[in-house]
Amino acid sequence: FAMDAPFGLKTEYDNGWVGRYQALKSKVTSLDLTGSVSWTINPQFALGASLIAQRTKVDLSNAVDFGALIAATQLAECGGECVPSVLPQSADGTARVQGDDWSYGWQLGAEFKPTAQDRIGLAYHSKITHTITGSATFQLPPIAQVAFAGTGLFTDTSASGPFATPATAWLSYWHEGSGPVSAGASLGWTGWSEFKQLRVNFDNPVQPPEIENEDWRNTFFASLGMDYKVNEQWTLRGGVAYDQTPTRDSTRDPRIPDGARTWLAVGVGYTPTQNVTFNLGYAHLFVDNGDVNDVSVTGDHLVGSFDNSGNLLAASGTFKF
Repeated sequence: FAMDAPFGLKTEYDNGWVGRYQALKSKVTSLDLTGSVSWTINPQFALGASLIAQRTKVDLSNAVDFGALIAATQLAECGGECVPSVLPQSADGTARVQGDDWSYGWQLGAEFKPTAQDRIGLAYHSKITHTITGSATFQLPPIAQVAFAGTGLFTDTSASGPFATPATAWLSYWHEGSGPVSAGASLGWTGWSEFKQLRVNFDNPVQPPEIENEDWRNTFFASLGMDYKVNEQWTLRGGVAYDQTPTRDSTRDPRIPDGARTWLAVGVGYTPTQNVTFNLGYAHLFVDNGDVNDVSVTGDHLVGSFDNSGNLLAASGTFKF
Protein backbone atom coordinates (compact mmCIF):
# COMPACT_ATOMS: atom_id res chain seq x y z
CA PHE A 1 0.00 0.00 0.00
CA ALA A 2 1.24 3.48 -0.81
CA MET A 3 0.18 7.13 -0.70
CA ASP A 4 1.70 9.72 -3.00
CA ALA A 5 0.93 12.92 -4.90
CA PRO A 6 1.43 12.32 -8.66
CA PHE A 7 0.28 15.79 -9.74
CA GLY A 8 0.35 19.18 -8.11
CA LEU A 9 0.75 22.83 -8.99
CA LYS A 10 0.24 26.22 -7.42
CA THR A 11 0.62 29.78 -8.66
CA GLU A 12 -0.46 32.81 -6.65
CA TYR A 13 -0.20 36.49 -7.54
CA ASP A 14 -0.74 39.77 -5.70
CA ASN A 15 -4.29 41.13 -5.90
CA GLY A 16 -3.35 44.18 -7.99
CA TRP A 17 -1.01 42.59 -10.49
CA VAL A 18 -1.50 43.33 -14.19
CA GLY A 19 -2.80 39.85 -15.07
CA ARG A 20 -5.32 39.64 -12.24
CA TYR A 21 -8.26 39.18 -14.63
CA GLN A 22 -6.67 35.96 -15.91
CA ALA A 23 -5.45 34.51 -12.61
CA LEU A 24 -4.92 35.21 -8.94
CA LYS A 25 -4.64 31.77 -7.34
CA SER A 26 -4.46 28.41 -9.10
CA LYS A 27 -3.98 25.27 -7.05
CA VAL A 28 -4.51 21.68 -8.17
CA THR A 29 -3.41 18.66 -6.12
CA SER A 30 -3.98 14.95 -6.65
CA LEU A 31 -3.48 12.33 -3.95
CA ASP A 32 -3.23 8.63 -4.86
CA LEU A 33 -4.03 5.81 -2.45
CA THR A 34 -2.62 2.72 -4.14
CA GLY A 35 -2.83 -0.98 -3.43
CA SER A 36 -0.35 -3.09 -5.39
CA VAL A 37 0.52 -6.73 -5.92
CA SER A 38 3.54 -8.22 -7.69
CA TRP A 39 4.34 -11.66 -9.08
CA THR A 40 7.90 -12.87 -9.56
CA ILE A 41 7.49 -15.28 -12.47
CA ASN A 42 11.16 -16.25 -12.40
CA PRO A 43 14.44 -14.64 -11.29
CA GLN A 44 14.52 -12.61 -14.52
CA PHE A 45 10.91 -11.41 -14.88
CA ALA A 46 8.27 -9.91 -12.60
CA LEU A 47 4.86 -8.30 -13.10
CA GLY A 48 2.94 -5.80 -11.00
CA ALA A 49 -0.56 -4.32 -10.89
CA SER A 50 -2.18 -1.59 -8.83
CA LEU A 51 -5.63 -0.21 -8.08
CA ILE A 52 -5.71 3.54 -7.41
CA ALA A 53 -8.17 5.73 -5.51
CA GLN A 54 -7.40 9.35 -6.41
CA ARG A 55 -8.67 12.56 -4.82
CA THR A 56 -8.15 15.69 -6.89
CA LYS A 57 -8.77 19.11 -5.38
CA VAL A 58 -9.02 22.40 -7.30
CA ASP A 59 -8.90 26.02 -6.09
CA LEU A 60 -9.06 28.74 -8.77
CA SER A 61 -9.57 32.48 -8.44
CA ASN A 62 -9.24 35.61 -10.55
CA ALA A 63 -10.27 39.24 -10.46
CA VAL A 64 -13.37 40.28 -12.42
CA ASP A 65 -13.33 43.56 -14.35
CA PHE A 66 -16.82 44.73 -13.39
CA GLY A 67 -15.89 48.16 -14.68
CA ALA A 68 -15.59 46.74 -18.20
CA LEU A 69 -18.88 44.82 -17.86
CA ILE A 70 -20.80 47.87 -16.65
CA ALA A 71 -19.25 50.11 -19.33
CA ALA A 72 -20.17 47.61 -22.05
CA THR A 73 -23.76 47.48 -20.78
CA GLN A 74 -24.08 51.26 -20.75
CA LEU A 75 -22.62 51.58 -24.25
CA ALA A 76 -25.02 48.93 -25.55
CA GLU A 77 -28.00 50.73 -24.02
CA CYS A 78 -27.09 54.08 -25.60
CA GLY A 79 -25.94 52.63 -28.91
CA GLY A 80 -22.40 53.80 -28.33
CA GLU A 81 -23.47 57.47 -28.22
CA CYS A 82 -22.51 58.12 -24.58
CA VAL A 83 -19.57 58.12 -22.21
CA PRO A 84 -19.85 55.32 -19.63
CA SER A 85 -20.04 56.43 -16.01
CA VAL A 86 -17.78 53.51 -15.03
CA LEU A 87 -14.54 52.76 -16.86
CA PRO A 88 -12.79 49.39 -17.36
CA GLN A 89 -10.42 48.37 -14.54
CA SER A 90 -12.04 50.85 -12.14
CA ALA A 91 -14.33 48.43 -10.25
CA ASP A 92 -12.65 45.11 -9.56
CA GLY A 93 -14.24 42.15 -7.84
CA THR A 94 -13.20 38.50 -7.52
CA ALA A 95 -14.47 35.07 -8.51
CA ARG A 96 -13.34 31.85 -6.82
CA VAL A 97 -14.12 28.21 -7.58
CA GLN A 98 -13.28 25.38 -5.18
CA GLY A 99 -14.08 21.70 -5.51
CA ASP A 100 -12.83 18.14 -5.33
CA ASP A 101 -13.62 14.60 -6.44
CA TRP A 102 -12.67 10.97 -5.79
CA SER A 103 -12.18 8.70 -8.78
CA TYR A 104 -10.39 5.47 -9.62
CA GLY A 105 -7.72 4.11 -11.93
CA TRP A 106 -5.11 1.42 -12.33
CA GLN A 107 -1.44 0.82 -13.06
CA LEU A 108 0.57 -2.00 -14.61
CA GLY A 109 4.29 -2.63 -14.43
CA ALA A 110 6.97 -5.13 -15.40
CA GLU A 111 10.64 -5.66 -14.60
CA PHE A 112 13.09 -7.67 -16.68
CA LYS A 113 16.60 -8.65 -15.59
CA PRO A 114 18.48 -9.89 -18.67
CA THR A 115 21.66 -10.22 -16.59
CA ALA A 116 22.55 -10.01 -12.92
CA GLN A 117 23.73 -6.42 -13.46
CA ASP A 118 20.97 -5.05 -15.72
CA ARG A 119 17.35 -4.12 -14.97
CA ILE A 120 14.67 -2.86 -17.36
CA GLY A 121 11.40 -1.47 -16.00
CA LEU A 122 8.15 -0.56 -17.72
CA ALA A 123 5.10 1.07 -16.08
CA TYR A 124 1.77 2.49 -17.25
CA HIS A 125 -0.55 4.64 -15.10
CA SER A 126 -4.08 5.06 -16.44
CA LYS A 127 -5.87 8.33 -17.03
CA ILE A 128 -8.28 9.11 -14.19
CA THR A 129 -11.42 11.08 -15.09
CA HIS A 130 -12.97 13.38 -12.51
CA THR A 131 -16.06 15.54 -12.21
CA ILE A 132 -14.94 18.25 -9.81
CA THR A 133 -17.85 19.54 -7.70
CA GLY A 134 -17.87 22.37 -5.21
CA SER A 135 -18.78 26.04 -4.95
CA ALA A 136 -18.34 29.35 -6.75
CA THR A 137 -18.19 32.56 -4.74
CA PHE A 138 -18.16 36.15 -5.98
CA GLN A 139 -17.14 39.42 -4.35
CA LEU A 140 -18.56 42.53 -6.01
CA PRO A 141 -17.70 46.18 -5.36
CA PRO A 142 -20.70 48.33 -4.30
CA ILE A 143 -21.22 49.80 -7.77
CA ALA A 144 -21.40 46.31 -9.29
CA GLN A 145 -23.82 45.14 -6.60
CA VAL A 146 -26.18 47.91 -7.70
CA ALA A 147 -25.62 47.32 -11.43
CA PHE A 148 -26.33 43.58 -11.29
CA ALA A 149 -29.02 43.62 -8.59
CA GLY A 150 -32.03 41.61 -9.71
CA THR A 151 -30.23 39.93 -12.63
CA GLY A 152 -29.19 36.82 -10.69
CA LEU A 153 -25.66 37.11 -12.08
CA PHE A 154 -22.56 36.78 -9.89
CA THR A 155 -24.32 35.20 -6.93
CA ASP A 156 -22.75 32.40 -4.91
CA THR A 157 -23.70 29.00 -6.27
CA SER A 158 -22.64 25.40 -6.65
CA ALA A 159 -20.27 24.64 -9.52
CA SER A 160 -18.75 21.67 -11.29
CA GLY A 161 -16.48 20.83 -14.17
CA PRO A 162 -14.76 17.93 -15.94
CA PHE A 163 -11.09 17.29 -15.28
CA ALA A 164 -8.77 14.34 -15.90
CA THR A 165 -5.30 13.54 -14.62
CA PRO A 166 -3.34 12.16 -17.57
CA ALA A 167 -2.08 8.71 -18.38
CA THR A 168 1.68 8.22 -18.00
CA ALA A 169 4.12 5.61 -19.27
CA TRP A 170 7.73 5.01 -18.20
CA LEU A 171 10.60 2.95 -19.55
CA SER A 172 13.75 2.75 -17.39
CA TYR A 173 17.10 0.99 -17.58
CA TRP A 174 19.77 0.58 -14.89
CA HIS A 175 23.19 -1.07 -15.09
CA GLU A 176 24.93 -2.06 -11.87
CA GLY A 177 28.61 -1.66 -12.67
CA SER A 178 31.22 -4.14 -11.52
CA GLY A 179 33.28 -1.18 -10.28
CA PRO A 180 32.19 1.90 -8.35
CA VAL A 181 30.11 3.39 -11.19
CA SER A 182 26.50 2.46 -12.04
CA ALA A 183 24.36 4.26 -14.59
CA GLY A 184 20.91 4.35 -16.12
CA ALA A 185 18.37 6.17 -18.24
CA SER A 186 14.63 6.81 -18.22
CA LEU A 187 12.08 7.82 -20.83
CA GLY A 188 8.63 9.02 -19.80
CA TRP A 189 5.45 10.01 -21.64
CA THR A 190 2.48 11.98 -20.30
CA GLY A 191 -0.86 12.20 -22.11
CA TRP A 192 -1.58 15.88 -21.48
CA SER A 193 -3.48 16.25 -24.76
CA GLU A 194 -6.62 15.31 -22.81
CA PHE A 195 -6.55 18.81 -21.30
CA LYS A 196 -8.29 20.76 -24.06
CA GLN A 197 -10.09 23.32 -21.93
CA LEU A 198 -10.75 24.40 -18.38
CA ARG A 199 -14.53 24.54 -17.99
CA VAL A 200 -16.62 25.53 -14.98
CA ASN A 201 -20.39 25.00 -15.08
CA PHE A 202 -22.51 26.96 -12.58
CA ASP A 203 -25.72 25.65 -11.06
CA ASN A 204 -27.09 29.21 -11.25
CA PRO A 205 -28.99 28.99 -14.58
CA VAL A 206 -28.34 32.62 -15.54
CA GLN A 207 -24.59 32.43 -14.94
CA PRO A 208 -22.89 31.34 -18.20
CA PRO A 209 -20.12 28.72 -17.95
CA GLU A 210 -16.54 29.86 -17.72
CA ILE A 211 -14.36 28.31 -20.42
CA GLU A 212 -10.61 28.74 -20.90
CA ASN A 213 -9.03 27.06 -23.91
CA GLU A 214 -5.82 25.21 -22.98
CA ASP A 215 -5.08 22.81 -25.89
CA TRP A 216 -2.20 21.06 -24.12
CA ARG A 217 -0.06 18.48 -25.92
CA ASN A 218 1.51 15.17 -24.94
CA THR A 219 5.03 15.41 -23.54
CA PHE A 220 8.21 13.35 -23.17
CA PHE A 221 10.72 13.30 -20.33
CA ALA A 222 14.24 11.87 -20.75
CA SER A 223 16.96 11.51 -18.12
CA LEU A 224 20.45 10.11 -17.61
CA GLY A 225 21.96 9.42 -14.20
CA MET A 226 24.84 7.70 -12.46
CA ASP A 227 25.99 6.55 -9.02
CA TYR A 228 29.56 6.54 -7.76
CA LYS A 229 30.07 4.24 -4.79
CA VAL A 230 32.84 5.77 -2.69
CA ASN A 231 32.77 2.91 -0.18
CA GLU A 232 30.23 0.64 1.52
CA GLN A 233 28.69 3.60 3.37
CA TRP A 234 28.77 6.52 0.92
CA THR A 235 27.38 6.92 -2.62
CA LEU A 236 27.50 10.05 -4.78
CA ARG A 237 24.89 10.66 -7.48
CA GLY A 238 24.37 12.98 -10.43
CA GLY A 239 22.05 13.31 -13.40
CA VAL A 240 20.55 15.45 -16.13
CA ALA A 241 17.07 15.46 -17.64
CA TYR A 242 14.94 17.25 -20.20
CA ASP A 243 11.20 17.71 -19.70
CA GLN A 244 8.92 19.09 -22.41
CA THR A 245 6.16 21.54 -21.53
CA PRO A 246 2.57 20.63 -22.42
CA THR A 247 1.61 24.29 -22.93
CA ARG A 248 1.54 26.07 -26.29
CA ASP A 249 2.48 29.65 -27.11
CA SER A 250 -0.98 30.27 -28.60
CA THR A 251 -2.96 29.26 -25.48
CA ARG A 252 -0.54 29.64 -22.56
CA ASP A 253 -1.99 31.67 -19.68
CA PRO A 254 -0.63 32.91 -16.35
CA ARG A 255 -2.27 30.14 -14.37
CA ILE A 256 0.51 27.85 -15.63
CA PRO A 257 3.09 29.96 -17.53
CA ASP A 258 5.17 26.87 -18.12
CA GLY A 259 8.22 26.27 -20.29
CA ALA A 260 10.41 23.29 -21.17
CA ARG A 261 12.68 22.30 -18.28
CA THR A 262 16.29 21.11 -18.15
CA TRP A 263 17.18 19.40 -14.86
CA LEU A 264 20.62 19.24 -13.25
CA ALA A 265 20.67 17.06 -10.12
CA VAL A 266 23.17 15.87 -7.51
CA GLY A 267 22.78 13.70 -4.45
CA VAL A 268 24.43 11.64 -1.74
CA GLY A 269 23.48 8.39 -0.04
CA TYR A 270 24.65 7.16 3.35
CA THR A 271 24.25 3.57 4.58
CA PRO A 272 25.56 3.31 8.16
CA THR A 273 24.26 -0.27 8.52
CA GLN A 274 22.86 -2.88 6.19
CA ASN A 275 19.28 -2.06 7.21
CA VAL A 276 19.44 1.74 7.31
CA THR A 277 19.86 4.16 4.37
CA PHE A 278 19.64 7.96 4.15
CA ASN A 279 19.47 9.96 0.91
CA LEU A 280 19.74 13.67 0.16
CA GLY A 281 19.19 15.18 -3.29
CA TYR A 282 19.13 18.61 -4.92
CA ALA A 283 18.01 19.60 -8.41
CA HIS A 284 17.99 22.94 -10.21
CA LEU A 285 15.48 23.41 -13.03
CA PHE A 286 16.42 25.69 -15.90
CA VAL A 287 13.02 26.61 -17.34
CA ASP A 288 12.37 28.28 -20.69
CA ASN A 289 10.52 31.59 -20.49
CA GLY A 290 6.74 31.25 -20.58
CA ASP A 291 5.44 33.68 -23.20
CA VAL A 292 1.83 34.72 -22.63
CA ASN A 293 -0.57 36.48 -25.01
CA ASP A 294 -3.97 36.04 -23.42
CA VAL A 295 -7.32 37.88 -23.41
CA SER A 296 -9.70 37.54 -20.45
CA VAL A 297 -13.47 37.10 -20.82
CA THR A 298 -13.87 40.84 -20.13
CA GLY A 299 -11.42 41.75 -22.91
CA ASP A 300 -8.37 42.56 -20.76
CA HIS A 301 -5.26 41.72 -22.79
CA LEU A 302 -2.14 40.35 -21.05
CA VAL A 303 1.13 40.17 -23.01
CA GLY A 304 4.44 39.28 -21.42
CA SER A 305 7.07 36.68 -20.62
CA PHE A 306 7.55 34.80 -17.36
CA ASP A 307 11.14 34.22 -16.23
CA ASN A 308 10.96 30.74 -14.72
CA SER A 309 13.31 28.55 -12.70
CA GLY A 310 13.03 26.15 -9.80
CA ASN A 311 14.88 24.31 -7.07
CA LEU A 312 14.02 20.94 -5.53
CA LEU A 313 15.44 19.52 -2.30
CA ALA A 314 14.57 16.02 -1.13
CA ALA A 315 15.55 13.86 1.82
CA SER A 316 14.56 10.30 2.68
CA GLY A 317 15.32 7.52 5.13
CA THR A 318 14.77 3.78 4.73
CA PHE A 319 14.67 1.35 7.64
CA LYS A 320 14.42 -2.38 6.93
CA PHE A 321 13.14 -4.86 9.53
